Amino acid sequence: MAHYDKLTMDFMDKVADGVQGVKPLEPPKPVDEIVEDAARKSLSSMRSLRTGGAIGMAANTFIPMAVEKLFSKLGSLSVLTTYNYLNNAYDQKWWDWEPETLWNVLEVDNGIDATDEIKNLVMALQTVLKSNAAHEHWHIFENLCQAFNGNSVDFSTVQPAELNEIALTIKILNYLRPKQEFDEEVFIYIAASARNSGVVFLPPDLFPRECQKFLNDMSYDTQVLRSRVYKSWPEMPKKGVTADLQIQLARLHEIKEYVEEHYG
Repeated sequence: MAHYDKLTMDFMDKVADGVQGVKPLEPPKPVDEIVEDAARKSLSSMRSLRTGGAIGMAANTFIPMAVEKLFSKLGSLSVLTTYNYLNNAYDQKWWDWEPETLWNVLEVDNGIDATDEIKNLVMALQTVLKSNAAHEHWHIFENLCQAFNGNSVDFSTVQPAELNEIALTIKILNYLRPKQEFDEEVFIYIAASARNSGVVFLPPDLFPRECQKFLNDMSYDTQVLRSRVYKSWPEMPKKGVTADLQIQLARLHEIKEYVEEHYG
């Protein structure tokens, strides 16, 4: 996870206080209240997926063959593999099922004894499918970034997401909710993350186009470098170009490769 400097933290405080009056610890709109509460209960232990993957989850216990279908080739629980698995089995009915119903159905129908990690991911998916909160509020978007990238989620603090984590989350959300647009405060959050990371250009194939406008407003002194990166992307870093351009292109390719590796 990133660590914001004071200037960025001050900016994020202004976002929390100034954009539609939303603060991280305030209750969401009534329609989202139950959904976010479910997320608070279900997304807290995702970090174990990143460190242990399928092997770490199994420990000395047997993982049924059905459970393996929920994992990616990297050995970690896959967001979209799990989503497609449940959709193929139950259409969209499971979107509204109570947790106890879900775990019982997984065990009876599929022989899956749902681990905490599986429960966390399924509840996270329900959060996205039943609410627009992640598209509307930067702090809920941030929580989804942490959950979808295998990090623990602490709803009481700001947990800045890395740009590669943000890019992957955007791609997943666009798959799950292709017609749902993001609100401005999410664009501002992404731009703040880019500025903190030293990235001056956000490729539209990785991030919403609107984010660049806010990043430009935050980084007045990077116009020349930004123009050079824009003209060069998606070329790979190569000899003969300046070090600053090489660094920018290398970072963007790291983000792109991370998304390609973990998406699916």
